Amino acid sequence: MGGRWNWDRLAAGSGIVFVALFVAGFLTATKPPSLNATNSKWVHYALGHTKELKISSALFGLAVIAFLWFAGSLATRLRDSGERRLAMSFLAGVAGAVGTVGVLIAGQVALVRIAVDSPGQVKSWVDFLQLANIAVNFATVAVIGTVAIASLRSGVFPRWYGMLSGLAAVAFAFGGAAFAQSGFYAPDGGYAMIVNIVFAAWVLVTSGMMVMGTERAPSAAAVPA
Repeated sequence: MGGRWNWDRLAAGSGIVFVALFVAGFLTATKPPSLNATNSKWVHYALGHTKELKISSALFGLAVIAFLWFAGSLATRLRDSGERRLAMSFLAGVAGAVGTVGVLIAGQVALVRIAVDSPGQVKSWVDFLQLANIAVNFATVAVIGTVAIASLRSGVFPRWYGMLSGLAAVAFAFGGAAFAQSGFYAPDGGYAMIVNIVFAAWVLVTSGMMVMGTERAPSAAAVPA
């Protein structure tokens, strides 16, 4: 790839931009009430943080754009290594995850509107968004899992990376069942925060490896004649 920042390297590095925008959007929204908080507390939060929620949604939207560029670069890398089927599966997982995240972004903005027009329905809307956020975990399993398998099969990335990606996929599979009413395994509990950090770290590492060219060359057996 050399030292020049051509379009391929910029696309690969967009994963780093995604993480920066995602963290900014998360912090801008400020800390919301717990999922078990009363409807009145959620109404107060939505009305008191209208500007922050709108800015946060815009940042998340920009993060999605950056992630799509990153995903396109990674899918191309998988395809070029001979893993065309896994590249397609990876893109299917990306489509599922991005579609659900789009609902979450729109839902965050809608929360402000609902708090004004139908304040009695705010808590029900929050519950729906939290459950949709849990559903993203299953699509993320497909996203990370396919890359893990491709790494172990073709050597497109180092073996240690493939194994750690596989463990990350397992962590997200467990995250998809985080339906406890409260505590660490609740939709807004500590486990949800952990998997978010794991995903951000995975994107950073993957994006950095593609930018710096530290990935291993595909094995000869994996490259089609």
